[in-house]
Amino acid sequence: MWKPGTKAPGLNVERVSDEKSDLVVNKLKHLPLTTQRQRLPIYTNRLHILYLLEHYRTVVIVGETGCGKSTQIPQYLFEAGWADGGRVVACTQPRRVAAQTLAARVAEEMGVDLGKECGYTIRFDNKADAERTRVKFLTDGILLREMMGDPLLSRYSVIMVDEAHERSIYTDVVVGLLKKIQRRRKDLRVIVSSATLNAEAFKNFFLGGSAMCVPPPMSAGRQATGPILVTFSPGEQATNPMCNHPFRRARLDAWQSCLWKPDGYTR
Repeated sequence: MWKPGTKAPGLNVERVSDEKSDLVVNKLKHLPLTTQRQRLPIYTNRLHILYLLEHYRTVVIVGETGCGKSTQIPQYLFEAGWADGGRVVACTQPRRVAAQTLAARVAEEMGVDLGKECGYTIRFDNKADAERTRVKFLTDGILLREMMGDPLLSRYSVIMVDEAHERSIYTDVVVGLLKKIQRRRKDLRVIVSSATLNAEAFKNFFLGGSAMCVPPPMSAGRQATGPILVTFSPGEQATNPMCNHPFRRARLDAWQSCLWKPDGYTR
């Protein structure tokens, strides 16, 4: 029983510092953001992607996870002038958290405040300015809702459907409607990107207009800038030397106690 006003239990236990852990890696963190962007594998295909967008209305991009597709391609389009004249570059995500975190990262790299030149729109949360936002991250469902008010998506110059391999209902409907919109809007560009995608299937789907596949940018490994949490199953915790911390052992004991049942006891 802990008496209020006294030292809380567990404060004298030495904790594992994340700074000394080898599980959280960002070798480029000490470099300027501009240099970090240039070190990403997608940077070598920057001019190639922009060239294809000028000549093809649909581009399918397959790249390894962490190569910079989601954060860099919208910025390349912004820098190339696809957001000039009041137009907007959109990037759809299947999950709300992905739209929020990507918008925050891109706003940081662009050197702007989140919600101004770069923002996001998800259900129950909107950090995008109708007049100032030029790079916008949103979920597939929000884009469908915008189609109800503006069927031709006249404000958007490029729409990037990211993580298309997940193939949710919203994603499939969005891709199908974008193909119909391109029949009326010859100036609309569509990018379909993913890490594990059947590029030929999407290319054949859009082949009624014009589609092109970009070869995957090669990467020596994940270039993620955020921390990576590694967990172990109960069996691994018993033998892995990294799991000998008192708190981890306590969790293992609790897990094993939940699995133990006396003879004749049924749940």
